[in-house]
Amino acid sequence: MREDLDRLMEERGIDWLFIEGGNGDNPAMHYLLGNAPIGYCSLWKPRGGRAYLFTGPFEREEAKRLPFIAVDTTKYNYHELLEKEPDHLKRAVEFIRRMMADVGVKGRVSLYGRGGLGANYLLYRALDAAVSEAHIEPEFENDMIITARETKDAEEIDHIRRVGEKSCEVYAQVRKLLGSAAERGGKLFGPDGPLTVGVVKRFITLELFKRGLMEDVGTIFAPGDEGGYPHSHGTDSRQLTVGEPIVYDMFPRELGHGYYFDMTRTWCVGEVHPEAERDYELVKEVQADVEGSIRVGERAYAYHKRAADLIAKAGHPTIISDPASQVGFCHGLGHGVGLDIHEKPRLGGTEKNPDLIQPGGVFTNEPGVYYPQKGYGVRVEDTLCITPDGKMQNLTPEPKALLIPLG
Repeated sequence: MREDLDRLMEERGIDWLFIEGGNGDNPAMHYLLGNAPIGYCSLWKPRGGRAYLFTGPFEREEAKRLPFIAVDTTKYNYHELLEKEPDHLKRAVEFIRRMMADVGVKGRVSLYGRGGLGANYLLYRALDAAVSEAHIEPEFENDMIITARETKDAEEIDHIRRVGEKSCEVYAQVRKLLGSAAERGGKLFGPDGPLTVGVVKRFITLELFKRGLMEDVGTIFAPGDEGGYPHSHGTDSRQLTVGEPIVYDMFPRELGHGYYFDMTRTWCVGEVHPEAERDYELVKEVQADVEGSIRVGERAYAYHKRAADLIAKAGHPTIISDPASQVGFCHGLGHGVGLDIHEKPRLGGTEKNPDLIQPGGVFTNEPGVYYPQKGYGVRVEDTLCITPDGKMQNLTPEPKALLIPLG
């Protein structure tokens, strides 16, 4: 949680954290700024102290509304630098050096945020050489902000819960769309012609937008054999058919680069696919078993193994029995959800995975089995949370029936 940042800085020997890149599509910055409408900015926070938020003059009033020390970067006279220094890299280094000197940055500095890899590499290597009282030493794995974000406070959980409620509303509208289709020769038709994957996806996008949600890389709506590949998004031109299983995985977030939600259902329209029905009942049972067994303080990997063991017992290959398997249960059980769609904790990997189920954790429970050569895959996914007081809640109030009747 955010309240853990100073403790984590102390434990990791970090004197200052520096977040760069503005508040758009930048989870590290959004974590501290929330939905504040601020574009390009940078934030410096000393261990145990109040953070400084550096913005240009256009956003100085927005910055003053936040619980930080607002600094207008006009005072560092970038126009003078433009006149005196023709080299862009040297100008950028000097501009940041002036910020650091102004607020007294010393000791170890760790970096967070977004930007171009090549440009950032050159910039911070040059900056490290240019300052004598501070040294740039980022973290490589499980950095401090990612670690803090692994557990959410009540306000963050409420954000995710609201996205989940709106997501379930969209699922209900898609069910109505599919159930109202006309069937001719085994093919499905809508009021404007063939009911294709692309038609449904455009409907989903509009329904999300109506509710203040957005997609990042689209939605998975994968019928038949395409659903047998866990992250196949489906071919837009493909027309839906009666009885063909559809894997519908939606992972929207709040407009304005906010919190995500993740859920999946598998549907057959008009009639069920016998093999898919058998396997869907299995994954529903496995999902319910895992959900009922979750306990605070246990290792996240244990639930992945529990799911894999149950699926293997039913005769399917799993990623544990064969890490190279591309059929059966061939992915991890779940992942954390927050300002990124995939966060800690990781419910997968190997026994070396150290992640724990903790109060404030928000994560998915998504067993599935996949057989593209048989023309189907099935998955069911809910997002769960452990409230800060240690109670588990399912944030996904969406029915799990496989069949959508026609008419």
